[in-house]
Amino acid sequence: MTSIERTLARSRAIGVLLALVGASACGETTNAVTAVTPVTPVQPTSRSIVGAADLTFTNLNRTDISARLVLASSLTKLQQLDAARAAGDFVFQPMPTYEYNQTELAEGTYTEYGAPNPPSGTVLYFYQAKPGKKPPVVDIYDAAGHRIRHVVGSRTNPTTGKKTPYVKNEIGLNKFVWNLQTDPITPWRGAANPQARQPGFGLFVVPGTYRARFTWSDGRVESRTFDVRPDPQSKLTAADYKSTYDFVSGVRDEVQGVNVALNSIDAQLARLKKLNTPTATTAVTSGSALEKVLTANYKNEEDGILWAPGLREDLQSALFSVFGSESAPYAPSYRAAAILKPRYEKAMSQVSSWLAMAKAIK
Repeated sequence: MTSIERTLARSRAIGVLLALVGASACGETTNAVTAVTPVTPVQPTSRSIVGAADLTFTNLNRTDISARLVLASSLTKLQQLDAARAAGDFVFQPMPTYEYNQTELAEGTYTEYGAPNPPSGTVLYFYQAKPGKKPPVVDIYDAAGHRIRHVVGSRTNPTTGKKTPYVKNEIGLNKFVWNLQTDPITPWRGAANPQARQPGFGLFVVPGTYRARFTWSDGRVESRTFDVRPDPQSKLTAADYKSTYDFVSGVRDEVQGVNVALNSIDAQLARLKKLNTPTATTAVTSGSALEKVLTANYKNEEDGILWAPGLREDLQSALFSVFGSESAPYAPSYRAAAILKPRYEKAMSQVSSWLAMAKAIK
């Protein structure tokens, strides 16, 4: 069987199942399935295996694995549909998720058939007999019971200003995709670049066991446990994943510390400008100078070519140097973080002193 024939076989099988569970598998909402029409099963080959409970994943490439996960996920929803209807509100059991290192050439799309990628992360399907007063709140916990992601509220489109809930709240089958990241970094709301004012990036988690907890609008809670697995093609060891996470987590906390400091300074600057007293004006001047130490406040992508970075930009550079790497952090990354740490601590001390002085001005 050729590559194209394998792809068509997979597509036919997936299409049948997606038709059964409705358009929700494509990101839309659907009412419950009322009937299932028997279909002729796709004839399996050595690399095209179709089954409900015994899909195998050995010696398969990423596209094969993704196709089988879609199949298994669709079958799981069908098998649990009666339980969902009976419950009224129901969270389906998530499938295992592979934490792929996503690069342009990873799939060999220049020489093989290519198609849009499936949702990137753990797909959490849930059923509602009717919408709640508010969308469900989704929390993700690691194996130690620490909450690493809290999803509530809406996102705002920076261009249109339109708000869209992070978690759907519609009748029937809905889905929420967890992107395998921790809570996003606190943004600096006064940044010159509008995109930088939005909630920032989170950290990709270490492969392991996680738990999704849904809290419905009436206070009821439902949880499901699932696995996040490493990229089958990755050479990273468990220790590599852990050391990368620990390094990025430390630098990310410093970036967040700078953002929180900038937000606090901005709030005091706005207050002091309204006072418009000589003392307040002097404090505004020193506060503005302190902000210039913390950040260069780039507005455009190429502003870094023209102006030197501040502490915030240097920390971001150290952070992004290891994002997407197929290895644990190298010694230069640790040296850069060690050089930046005294600068960060000094700057935070200056921020604390300035805030104390500014708040005392009445």
